[in-house]
Amino acid sequence: MNHLRVFALVPALFVAGGACRAPTTSPALTLDSCDPPPSHATGSLRWYEDQWEEAVACAEKLGRRVVIDLWAPWCHTCLSMQQTVLSEPSFGAWTERFVWVSLDTDRDLNAEVVKKYPPLAWPTFYVVEPSRGTIASRFVGGASKAQFEAFLEVGEAAAAPETVEALVARAHAEEAEKRWSEAGRIYDQALEVAPSDWPRRPDILVSRIRAHVRSESFAAGVAFARRFGTETGLSASAADFAYYALRSAQGAPAEPSDELLDGISAHVEAAVEAKDGAMSVDDRSDALRILREIALHREQSERARALAERQRALLDGVMKEASPEVVMTFNWPASEVYAFLGIPEALVPVVTANMEALPEEYDPPYRLAWLWLAAEQPDKAEPMAQRALGLAYGPRKGQVFRLLQRIERAQGDEAGLEAALRGEIAHLESLPEGRASPKNLAQAREALAAMLEETPAPGSGE
Repeated sequence: MNHLRVFALVPALFVAGGACRAPTTSPALTLDSCDPPPSHATGSLRWYEDQWEEAVACAEKLGRRVVIDLWAPWCHTCLSMQQTVLSEPSFGAWTERFVWVSLDTDRDLNAEVVKKYPPLAWPTFYVVEPSRGTIASRFVGGASKAQFEAFLEVGEAAAAPETVEALVARAHAEEAEKRWSEAGRIYDQALEVAPSDWPRRPDILVSRIRAHVRSESFAAGVAFARRFGTETGLSASAADFAYYALRSAQGAPAEPSDELLDGISAHVEAAVEAKDGAMSVDDRSDALRILREIALHREQSERARALAERQRALLDGVMKEASPEVVMTFNWPASEVYAFLGIPEALVPVVTANMEALPEEYDPPYRLAWLWLAAEQPDKAEPMAQRALGLAYGPRKGQVFRLLQRIERAQGDEAGLEAALRGEIAHLESLPEGRASPKNLAQAREALAAMLEETPAPGSGE
């Protein structure tokens, strides 16, 4: 199943201030120098889809580096990047400079590559040197066109050992091994030598504060946010930085953070409202959610609700006129904000229509099950969860089993709960090594064992 790499696009809906233009259609493309050719196209770019070995063979044949898009069909930012930035016709100039491969991280056949080049969040993009397997460049999350081009330029350059790009590549390699403190130290070196107008500065600031949070150096994260919190530009990096600044403040409660979070919130607001800014609708929606989290942390309930209403209006506007594929991009953020506002049922007709338009996708029925459970109607949630279960695959299927367990508990259905627990355990055990979450598997086994201990034996008279 080709998960939405080629779309009927509505670009003006996504980029603030963008001019309306007709959808881009791509002819069947081939790469004569490689056999087999890439399987599909996005805008001007030609991608191998879940074909890592073929992409590497092509790259080695042509002497090019490989761009990897690590994505998942449940990831709204992944879908937004594919529909907007990566579909820009102007990327045609980059087509022949790399070999492009998209890897669905939920699919077992991609497990070894994902282990070698792990996503820090979804999506994560890498430029790698296939002959050596080294990382030349990396970008995490949503990017503007300018940010993505800067990522590609770094990835294409053969960096000298002491350049800022080489330092960043070393930091990325340390992060891939989860050596967060060492990665952070190298990011500090890179930021020290980089010019103030370096195009990659905003996303590297995000990488640095993320390393503070991952290493649980929360007080250092607060100090870093105080120094750099308003230097992330008017892109998604502003919101991403704010997220980690909030996590730092929550982890270091002794550190006074009200003034810090006020300043960062004002900067994110400016990015959201920028008329010619680089934020897509998905980026702006995420930014409003993060601002809401900051408001709740500050116990500003009225502001939090006002931000949620703004986010709901933003999403309502784009979902009203969009194609089914685009609507699916926003199913989760819309579900979350409708539930926060206490009106999950109001979104049910939109997601139901999306499910009917995309019958092979598991995301719409999964979101419907979640909405019905949020509306305290588990009887309506269960058939939707069962439908999603039949369509889901990989680690994400475990998530559907866990939602089904919540539904069965809400209904008081012990037999259904036991079946869902056994189903999750069997599914996670069937995944290749490294694909299943050990934590989730242990929790499911413990929950099943506890349930069986509490169930009277047949004929016990209890």
